[in-house]
Amino acid sequence: MSARQNLSSSAQPAAKKPGRKGEISYRSFAIIALLVFLLLFLSRPVKNLLAQEQEIQHIKAQIATEQERQQQLKDLIAQWDDDEYVAAQARARLGYARPGETQYLVIDPAAKAKQLAKAEGQALEGPPRPWFRVMSDSLAAAGEVPAVTPETVIATSPESPATPSPSPEN
Repeated sequence: MSARQNLSSSAQPAAKKPGRKGEISYRSFAIIALLVFLLLFLSRPVKNLLAQEQEIQHIKAQIATEQERQQQLKDLIAQWDDDEYVAAQARARLGYARPGETQYLVIDPAAKAKQLAKAEGQALEGPPRPWFRVMSDSLAAAGEVPAVTPETVIATSPESPATPSPSPEN
């Protein structure tokens, strides 16, 4: 029987050798490489699409804001088309009065005191100097050399004691 078994075993097609553990077939490698290529190929368009969607949402928000502002301006124009509103604004802003009306001007004493203090402060300071005068004075002051005296030399030298010593006289 052993010869028979040999014949029957040789008659059967050769079985695939079991692969080593962790070995990747060519087909699975090709599929993985294709997926990586597609991922790299499609990543930039998807990123651009998401950026464009975000920009569209931002622009839609701007459009909504501008439409709201446009509606407010249209309402303001409609207000100014009303003669009563124009007359009320002329009375309030320009001090106009209709014939027969008596106007009263109420002055706040605190506001008047602030205004007087501000005027006095400006009178003490004088009129503001032009920018070129300020700049020329600044450049002149920067170019001046401060006067050097023995006291300033002693006070600024790092080796000198805190109190100056008397100098010998000849």
